[in-house]
Amino acid sequence: MAVNAISYVTAFALMRTVPNARPEAGHDAAGGWRRVLQDRHYLPVIGHQLCFALSLFALNIAIPVYAVKVLGLPGWTAGAVFTLNTLMVGFGQGIVIGWLSGRVRSRVLVAGHACFAAGYLLFLTADRVAALALAVAVILLGAASYTLGEVLGGPITSTVAAESAPEALRGRYLALNQLAVTFAGTVAPIAFSRLLSTGPATTWLTLAGVSVLGATLATVIGRIVPAAQSRIGDVACLEQME
Repeated sequence: MAVNAISYVTAFALMRTVPNARPEAGHDAAGGWRRVLQDRHYLPVIGHQLCFALSLFALNIAIPVYAVKVLGLPGWTAGAVFTLNTLMVGFGQGIVIGWLSGRVRSRVLVAGHACFAAGYLLFLTADRVAALALAVAVILLGAASYTLGEVLGGPITSTVAAESAPEALRGRYLALNQLAVTFAGTVAPIAFSRLLSTGPATTWLTLAGVSVLGATLATVIGRIVPAAQSRIGDVACLEQME
């Protein structure tokens, strides 16, 4: 506890050394939440973030419950799904993003949602597999496809959201973006529980529909948002938005 207390005091002391820079009055007057909410180019970014976040919450709620409770697979199946996800994200994300360098961001986002949808369809297929070992294999294959969607879309979704916001109002833009994530986290437990109670087809086809909507919004922002039009590793987009 003493070490924790010292770490908090140290962090507070370091924070106090940061200059308290405030925007000029003109910037604040020209900004405000009205401008954020009326930005028709940024609202599709928020919608995309909501779709992506809903898919992310499926890992903690829908997938393990479905595998163990609905399909009756061994309890370790859920642990294997989490382990696979952790390993792929932890060791593979940097490699994959490096390999994708130079590719258009919005197209990679579409590919990520396609991987999500493929994973959901594989989860649905597992309900129709009689052999236990094969059902586990299908679930793990679906988890791999799902995780690839997370690997492809995670960093780019955050980058596009940050770079699409004007510098003077970036805090409010990103607060609205984070609100979409919070909203997804709030409704996901209720929504996924309700879907699971209605059957596998309803659950996974609905989530596949969310992925289709996410891919559609990724295509839209790829047409109207410079940060989504740019290529991975390209920082010129920031100069276009200034």
